[in-house]
Amino acid sequence: MKVNQSGVIPIIFASSVLYIPILLSNIVPWASFTNFVNSSLHPTSFFYIISDFVLIVAFTFFYVYIAFEPHQQAEMLRQQGGFVPGIRPGMPTEKYFAKMLSRITVVGAFFLASSPCAEHPHGPVEHQPLPVLRHDAVDRRGVALETMRQIDSQLMMRNTKAS
Repeated sequence: MKVNQSGVIPIIFASSVLYIPILLSNIVPWASFTNFVNSSLHPTSFFYIISDFVLIVAFTFFYVYIAFEPHQQAEMLRQQGGFVPGIRPGMPTEKYFAKMLSRITVVGAFFLASSPCAEHPHGPVEHQPLPVLRHDAVDRRGVALETMRQIDSQLMMRNTKAS
């Protein structure tokens, strides 16, 4: 289990959902709706930042619970003859995985939700060319970590074959 099981997908989903009213304000010429969107859904407005935070947390939990099924993981572990020390195979392992997944996802969700608020290499949010690209620092870290994991596994396989 990883702390950030979902990657940057929740940030992309949240940005997409927050852009729907902006697109509608360009299509529908209602002055009151357009004024609301321009004032409330600007990337530096309080409403936008809070909405973005809440949507990222919600999408993180949604994505993780769809992608990682504790029942399936516990069953696969049992079939392969593995176990979690101190936890009985079967339903107790499944409950343990679900509990750990919830705890880890809380940390990962708040990390992801706070990362767009952090300082960006292009400067403050209002000076960025595309606010959708705010997640690139998180994305670069994820790619670097995954690349390191793959290199480590390749080296271990190579060393195992040589032995």
